[in-house]
Amino acid sequence: MSNAIAIINKQIICDQLAQGMRLSEIASLLGITPAAISQQLVNDPDYTTAQVLFVEARMDKRESELEAAKDQLNVTRARELLLHSRWLAERLAPDKYGKDSQQVVNIAPVFNVIVSNPTPTYTYDSDTSQRQDPGGVKCVEQG
Repeated sequence: MSNAIAIINKQIICDQLAQGMRLSEIASLLGITPAAISQQLVNDPDYTTAQVLFVEARMDKRESELEAAKDQLNVTRARELLLHSRWLAERLAPDKYGKDSQQVVNIAPVFNVIVSNPTPTYTYDSDTSQRQDPGGVKCVEQG
């Protein structure tokens, strides 16, 4: 039943949300839970737009409260509420207010070749008069 109420009152919900009214207040007025509203309207583009407008209205309200604060207690309170509104904006409207969470890192493989003895040392096999490199490969002497 509460799901049907959320669908029937979608326009009212979206309008109130866009004006900055909290979802819990809207749900209370309609006699349903905030979860019922969210579950029914989570994929609705009008609801998503209303959420973006909601966070903008809330941030505007919090900025006004911060500017009007008269004492340190109210400044601190308004600042915290503004920070929360910004945090909420990052979650509800990540395309517009979210921080870049992806970083592209290009990694190219780096190979270091270490040659311990750049000049090969050859040994001679006295029986065959052939030169032998350190790896055990026989080299035939030319000339």
